[in-house]
Amino acid sequence: MYDETYPDDPNSLFANVYDPPGSRMRTNELVRWLSSQLTETIKKQPHTVIVTAAGSDKIHKKEFLAPARDQLVFPDVVVTIGDTDLKDRKKIDDEKRGMKIRAWAPGEGIFGACYNSVDEEAFLPFSGSSYATAQAAALLAWFIGEDYRRGVPAAIEKLYGLAYPRTAGGPPMIYNGMLKSDFARGKDH
Repeated sequence: MYDETYPDDPNSLFANVYDPPGSRMRTNELVRWLSSQLTETIKKQPHTVIVTAAGSDKIHKKEFLAPARDQLVFPDVVVTIGDTDLKDRKKIDDEKRGMKIRAWAPGEGIFGACYNSVDEEAFLPFSGSSYATAQAAALLAWFIGEDYRRGVPAAIEKLYGLAYPRTAGGPPMIYNGMLKSDFARGKDH
């Protein structure tokens, strides 16, 4: 939920960790501040990227929440991924939130292992922006490992550069860049 309450003592939340601003901050201001501090710290780590979900219009339609909003300040370390339905239609309106998402992935009908309603092991479809984000994180890990000397910004640009609309008017969908000819049996992957 989008919470605008005040914590009792915001300084105690980060004792001996960071130096938070001294004023009483609303919870979301504190989360935004902490997110930017963490992103700044992560940026200093080699070969590290933050891949985050754009979120859901069910929660907040007007802006991106942290850490997705940090992409505006840290585009070389934060990648925000949008999710689409089975027909490659955006599940959120990124342009109303003030930041155009550059890479999208399927976020509906993603199968995963779980337990069903009678506690039996099952393999069922799930939906949500976190499922799209995992796909992009895997691709970025592969791109970084493929040529770690070029660094995270080059891997991010490769992800964006390979993304393309699979349907007319659709968003740029992530793609691994592999062709049929890259595989012994000549099948797409």
